[in-house]
Amino acid sequence: MLVTSGRRRSLRLIAITAGEFDIDGMQGEINVGTHVWVGDPDLAWTDGIVVNIEGDEAEIQTSDGRMVVSNLSKMHPKDLEAPGGGVDDMTKLAYLHEPAVLHNLATRYGVNEIYTYSGDILIAVNPFQGLSNVYDACVMEKYKGAALGELSPHVFAIADIAYREMINEGKSNSILVSGESGAGKTETTKMLMRYLAYLGGHAGTAADGRTIEKQVLESNPVLEAFGNAKTVRNNNSSRFGKFVEIQFDNHGRISGAAIRTYLLERSRVCQISDPERNFHCFYLLCAAPQEEIERYKLGDPKSFHYLNQSSCHELVGVNDSHDYLATRKAMDIVGIKREEQDAIFRIVAAILHLGNIDFAKGEDDSSVVKDESEFHFRMTAELLMCDHQALQNALCKRVMVTPEEIIMKSLNPDAAAISRDGLAKTIYSRLFGWLVDKINASIGQDCHSQSLIGVLDIYGFESFKTNSFEQFCINFTNEKLQQHFNQHVFKLEQAEYRNEEIYWSYVDFVDNQDVLDLIEKKPTGIISLLDEACMFPKSTHETFAQKLYQTFKDNKRFIKPKLTRADFTIVHYAGEVQYQSDQFLDKNKDYIVPEHQDLLSASRCSFVACLFPSLSEETAKSSKFSSIGSRFKLQLQQLMDTLNSTEPHYIRCVKPNSELKPAIFENVNVLQQLRSCGVLEAIRVKCAGFPTRRSFSEFLRRFTLLAPEILQENYEENVACKWILEKAGLTGYQIGKTKVFLRGGQMAELDTRRVKVLGQSATVIQKQIRRHIARRHYIIMKRASIRIQANWRGKLCLGRLARELYQNIRRDAAAVKIQKNLLKQLARKRYNIIRSAAIVLQTGLRSMAAHNELLFRVKVQGQSATIIQKQIRRHIARRHYIIMKRASTRIQANWRGTLCLGRLARELYQNIKRDAAAVKIQKNLCREVARRRYNIVRSAAIVLQTGLRSMAARNELLFRVKVQGQSATVIQKQIRRHTARRHYIIMKWASTRIQANWRGKLCLGRLARELYQNTKRDAAAVKIQKNLRRQLARKRYNIVRSAAIVLQTALRSMAARNELLFRVKVQGQSATVIQKQIRKRIARRHYIIMKWASIRIQANWRGKFCLGRLARELYQNVKRDAAAVKIQKNLRRHLSRKRYDIVRHAAIVLQTGLRSMAACNELLFRVRTRATTIVQDERETDKIETEESTILESEKELVSVVAGEHNVVFPFFQETSSPPTIATLAAQVQKLKVLLLAEKRRADESERKLDETKQLSEKRGKKLEETENRVYKLQDSLNRLLYSMSDQFSQLKSILQSPPRTTSTSQPIVRDNSSSSDNSSSSSSNSSSLSPTLAPTSDNASAVDSSSPPSTPAPTSANASAVDSSSPPPTPAPTSANSSNVDPTAIEKGVQNHSATESAGSEKWESDKEGAFDDYF
Repeated sequence: MLVTSGRRRSLRLIAITAGEFDIDGMQGEINVGTHVWVGDPDLAWTDGIVVNIEGDEAEIQTSDGRMVVSNLSKMHPKDLEAPGGGVDDMTKLAYLHEPAVLHNLATRYGVNEIYTYSGDILIAVNPFQGLSNVYDACVMEKYKGAALGELSPHVFAIADIAYREMINEGKSNSILVSGESGAGKTETTKMLMRYLAYLGGHAGTAADGRTIEKQVLESNPVLEAFGNAKTVRNNNSSRFGKFVEIQFDNHGRISGAAIRTYLLERSRVCQISDPERNFHCFYLLCAAPQEEIERYKLGDPKSFHYLNQSSCHELVGVNDSHDYLATRKAMDIVGIKREEQDAIFRIVAAILHLGNIDFAKGEDDSSVVKDESEFHFRMTAELLMCDHQALQNALCKRVMVTPEEIIMKSLNPDAAAISRDGLAKTIYSRLFGWLVDKINASIGQDCHSQSLIGVLDIYGFESFKTNSFEQFCINFTNEKLQQHFNQHVFKLEQAEYRNEEIYWSYVDFVDNQDVLDLIEKKPTGIISLLDEACMFPKSTHETFAQKLYQTFKDNKRFIKPKLTRADFTIVHYAGEVQYQSDQFLDKNKDYIVPEHQDLLSASRCSFVACLFPSLSEETAKSSKFSSIGSRFKLQLQQLMDTLNSTEPHYIRCVKPNSELKPAIFENVNVLQQLRSCGVLEAIRVKCAGFPTRRSFSEFLRRFTLLAPEILQENYEENVACKWILEKAGLTGYQIGKTKVFLRGGQMAELDTRRVKVLGQSATVIQKQIRRHIARRHYIIMKRASIRIQANWRGKLCLGRLARELYQNIRRDAAAVKIQKNLLKQLARKRYNIIRSAAIVLQTGLRSMAAHNELLFRVKVQGQSATIIQKQIRRHIARRHYIIMKRASTRIQANWRGTLCLGRLARELYQNIKRDAAAVKIQKNLCREVARRRYNIVRSAAIVLQTGLRSMAARNELLFRVKVQGQSATVIQKQIRRHTARRHYIIMKWASTRIQANWRGKLCLGRLARELYQNTKRDAAAVKIQKNLRRQLARKRYNIVRSAAIVLQTALRSMAARNELLFRVKVQGQSATVIQKQIRKRIARRHYIIMKWASIRIQANWRGKFCLGRLARELYQNVKRDAAAVKIQKNLRRHLSRKRYDIVRHAAIVLQTGLRSMAACNELLFRVRTRATTIVQDERETDKIETEESTILESEKELVSVVAGEHNVVFPFFQETSSPPTIATLAAQVQKLKVLLLAEKRRADESERKLDETKQLSEKRGKKLEETENRVYKLQDSLNRLLYSMSDQFSQLKSILQSPPRTTSTSQPIVRDNSSSSDNSSSSSSNSSSLSPTLAPTSDNASAVDSSSPPSTPAPTSANASAVDSSSPPPTPAPTSANSSNVDPTAIEKGVQNHSATESAGSEKWESDKEGAFDDYF
């Protein structure tokens, strides 16, 4: 029964929740153990097994191990017989519900099968990667002429079926490609057009040889460059709708084509959000060749206002320079001339420069172009080829025509910026429209064509954080297309039911006509109300929103948000979308500003002028108001008329994940898209009728076991199917011509019955198999008993038994031989392991012995070298002493004979003595170095001894392992001997029994049983022995493995120690050689100096006696000695630094190599201790050097004294009047030493006093800070007390001004100024007048703390002295005694006196209460 009239009268509207199928019995029967799908918040649906059912709740164990509880009505059964790779058509699913559809898509996407059928609908999942051999020419040839469903799902199959229907039936077809941004609609459209060009190509060519199909395909890059942009969800999102009509002739060849576009997003030209991009053409032009960039004065995209609103300027994997050349090539193919291409990109450049024009405020609320924007202003005028002044007037002024006059109105800077953006959007929209018209004109339309295939590539449903007028129009389009889709699916269902000739009634489905009425119905639709608001000049978006609230307050599809005043929400078929209406009015207005029209129509560029042709006066008046919403509504209605006149085919594109990456399938995201594009609604329509359809053969193959009696006779397939359904007790099904149609849930019920039958059959099969096994075992045992009985009765020969016994003995001998060989092999293997370990151990011990011998030799050689050095130095020192003694004797003799040169000789002797002391110090230093080197070697030897002891422990462990291995061998030997003896006894006993039986003394049956028992015991013994051997082998393996690990650890530690000792030895030898060379050089130099000095002395003695020259030579010697001492000091410092480096390096090596041993910590501690000792020695050396410098200074003074004594002029000394004696010089030296010590003590005393002064000053500063804090606290408390007293005085005044018989509730408080000298008289009078009131009631009232204010009343307690001065004193309540003693006249007199006192100083008191109180304090 087909619906032919009344488009919506035959459709009963129902409301369901997306993703839920409200059909009775959809779940079928669910029992414990049933595999089901259950809802999951993260995965949408997850599979599991029902483990428990309580009422309407079921406990399910999911596949990932979780336990969840769900209602039975919210679960769906799972088909366990579904193919592992999924099915290529959703209608083939045993259970057609939401989780099954989602699981099937995910399964196919996992194996790179991106296309799946749902009846006649193709679902395409974007792979986000290139798939090889999917769109090749061979694939096109394979799908050419193939029926739908014959091959795997593909976009070529949809295009081929549309082409075949057009050729065979002569009816136009259309292919609707839909999906959200990033789902692959554009690429799918390209593949469709490519396949259609392959099928219907080469019908005709253009004048220059370009084919129509090539122009159609090459039009895509042009439209993408000017109509696509990067959005949040897609890098190449179409920001316009496109319907391509491909026209064919009678032979099925392409004869023409036309492109229609819908709703270009013009606002993107002037406003983009981060991280989106503007239209691609702007970035392509900025990446053009250098000569074109210089021609249009362009630069980096970041320098243009229309492009730098977002931080995204480049796309990953996209080359804008290459795309620019490709766009140019595509323009050539579609027939756009070079001159027109230059004009197009000149306009694009002009729009970029136009966006950089900024305005400043001029006179009388006008606007002018800023100076920094002058360059972009001139470039815009030059590129548009219009007058500069006219462009400025068009941007900054408006002409208002009234019946009386024409008024020129200036715009403020904000309005001028809006005018600038409006001009940019108008120019770009006109340019895009011209491109579409040019492409259509270039391709050419076939007016005589009767057949066409339309490909619709239009935006999918959009819902963002901010939704404006563009999203409203896009979702309105999707509502229209969804209604068309629902009606198409409904008709397909009707057609299939009609072809199968089954009885059916109207099927309910979700109709969105109420949403369409809300948007487009006249005169109360949203578009009509928007056009009405745009026609009123004073209308705003808020008034428009209020109008919507009043009109649709009772509409269930319209929702008013609670927290906004201008937003509204529409409940679309895919969900709720909240729209912001603040720009609806501006974006809906489509009329062009007359000033812009006049400016561009007067352009000197013919291309710009043709975009804005001049309008006649009547046309201008008639088109004064134009609405984008109304125009888009008209275009959409024309599109729907075209689609209704064609046979539609649907391709639903799905984006698997929001990250745009391959191999990621997000269930929740895909499920939402399936709901939005209507796939689940189509499934729901199928479920509302007969969701499960099976051919007769498939149905019988699966469910014949429910009625096995039909196999006994030759029934027809439809009769057999009906018999099975009737036997199952199902109702509501339908039997068609070739298929069985089942209601929702009936397939699950049949499967449940089938599982029960299979379970019962399995039970029967198991019972029969077990019976068969038991009977077979019984027969075998019966035969064995009969055979034994026969042997017992003597009917068989005993020779067979003897042969069997011989065979058993032979087998035992073979087993013993095998066991012997196995044990021999195991012993050899164990011996090889122990031998290898012993070899390794011997190698380690020998290497350690060699290292020990080497260390001993090094130690002995070092001691021998020390003895040799000591003897050589002693010999050198003795020889030097003899030479110097002879020289001194000679000098003394000469001095006594001629001059008294004793003093000079003594001075020379002092120098020699100092040199000897220096040599002695050097010798001691060398001895200390040798001693420290010996300590280092000794520490290394201790560490080595520790390692040897650990090695000895390991050797002992290995010895124990060896002993235990020998013990295990002895145990095994005993066990084998026991086993062999037992086997011998058994065999002997068996042979005795056999002989006895042979002689007739025993029964053969008993012998056989005993032989069986013996054999059984032997087998058990062999098994026990095998397990024991395995356990012993595992234990030996663990012991040897532990020993090997310990040995490896010891060898590694030995290697580290050997390396450390080798480095210490080499560095010690290097230090010894260096010290030897240095000492040799110092001794030689000293010898040369002394030899030279003796020669000079002899020469002077022989007749060249000039004391002045001798003194100068002596000075030079002293200077050289000082230099030598300095060199020695530097050498000592160098040696100390080198020793420190050696010790530091040794410490680092020890830390690295011996971290695992306890001895490392001790050695590291010793190394650090010695390093500290070396540092202290260096400090002592520095002190010695300081003393040497002091001695040098004394020597300089001595030389100066000697020079003055002998009247010798030195370069740096002054002459003295009289030469002092040696005693005088010694006295002066002693005096200088005493002065130096006194100055040193005085400096130490000064430093000590300075430290004491600093400490005393710090203590005083701390006390001062504490005193200041106390003063601040006291002052704060006094201020609070002052303000409380002033309040009490005011209360007292008010009490006294009241009638005289009124009783006061509190005692007055009077400020006492007795401590102030200025107010002594007034304070005394006040105190005398108020004495009855303020008298303390206690005897020790005089003990009140003096730090508290005097105005505070004395407390009545006995311990009044404990009152805290920092807290405000409480006002004491009068007692009965006090109240009886109070004199009212005294109180009035006191208050009057106090008032008089305050009136005298009221000015000062009111100006600064705190200052007055400070004076008082």
